[in-house]
Amino acid sequence: MVTSIINFFKKSAKYSQGFLGLNKRDIVLVSFPKSGSTWIRFILCNYIFLSEKNPKTVSFREVDDLMPEFGISNLTRRWPFDFIPRFVKTHWKWNPLFAGKMSLLIVRDPRDTMVSYYNYRNKQVSAVNPEDFQTFIRSKKFGLEAWFKHLKSWEKKATCVIRYEDMKRDGLKEISVSLQKLSLDINTEILSMAFDNAAFDKLKANEQTHGMSKMNFFSEGQMFFNKGKTNQWVEYFSERDLEYYQELKSKYRLNAY
Repeated sequence: MVTSIINFFKKSAKYSQGFLGLNKRDIVLVSFPKSGSTWIRFILCNYIFLSEKNPKTVSFREVDDLMPEFGISNLTRRWPFDFIPRFVKTHWKWNPLFAGKMSLLIVRDPRDTMVSYYNYRNKQVSAVNPEDFQTFIRSKKFGLEAWFKHLKSWEKKATCVIRYEDMKRDGLKEISVSLQKLSLDINTEILSMAFDNAAFDKLKANEQTHGMSKMNFFSEGQMFFNKGKTNQWVEYFSERDLEYYQELKSKYRLNAY
């Protein structure tokens, strides 16, 4: 009985570190899953490494260490860099815990997001009996309506917004403008090098060499970085799926898409 109580308090203390450690200077990096937040995190981590003249290659391990996740990582750890605030990743809908914090919201065409998220989940070791795509996009937890609810919660709360499609067209410009909106004093030359280091082909090669920080997360031969394309949804969405998407657009009336 005593052991159970001790374990409960230990787990509670560890769990609370993921929430209570959020500080005033932190910037919330928010997105619905598979919207491009990993790409942004790699750019930011490369910027930190280059600024510190750290010759080490930025891999998933460094990204997960420097860009903690809200509710999961230990946010009470001291942030060692004075020249840039800490970015805290989250897939949460807006919550009063984020009130007063600056935030960078990353959004992607929900149809492409669904395709990427569907393939991502089916690559996981746990995906023994994956759903078909039409069932997946209608899931209350993972599907299209979950995407709309997520964006609706952040639409008027985020400090600035980056669209994935704009990042694909002119990513360096988009990230530069966004960091300026966040009142960050950024070295543009170093940011340009960081952006080049996080090019999609380099990230895929990086993953092949260094792997992910989560061991045995994907089935053998599967990787996190896939195609990263836009408009890939045309190969997946049926007419009924597009009608469902249009119904949700009319229901939620979002400005971003």
